[in-house]
Amino acid sequence: MPPAFLDPYGMSVRWDTLRFLAATSRADVWYLFPLHAELRQLSHDHAALDPSKRAALNEVFGTLDWEERFYALRPTPTNLFEFADAATFSRVADPDKVERFAAERLQTIFGFVSEPIPILTRHKLRKFSLFLLSGNPNPQAITLIEKGVAAQIKKYGGRSGTRDPDCV
Repeated sequence: MPPAFLDPYGMSVRWDTLRFLAATSRADVWYLFPLHAELRQLSHDHAALDPSKRAALNEVFGTLDWEERFYALRPTPTNLFEFADAATFSRVADPDKVERFAAERLQTIFGFVSEPIPILTRHKLRKFSLFLLSGNPNPQAITLIEKGVAAQIKKYGGRSGTRDPDCV
């Protein structure tokens, strides 16, 4: 099976698609995870999450667990000089947390999930995270894939690497 490249329009890649590709045990998938689109759907106030945003996030992550990871109860100050006497669920998710959660979810269905390669805009905004995924559980295949990914990260940069800001 030739490799697949998933370049979603917004959040159009559903978890079922990823699960199908992983289940073949033969697919190598480059997945351009829409990190910025995910963050845009995560309202800062949990109460502002409308049903369509919630459904879209459920489809991308394939679980409801993202709400527990991305929101926490935070005190709401009543005024500048008093302690908070109320609390609201607020977003605690940042790009790193969302990317980590996506990687954890992908690891539940793929035999290999690379470290994400951040794709930056010319303004240094991390818009996408590029993952290499493989459904092949063979240790020799995984070793070969790891070498290939390491070479690409060395060439184009990874978490600590830099890349041409004009690339996106």
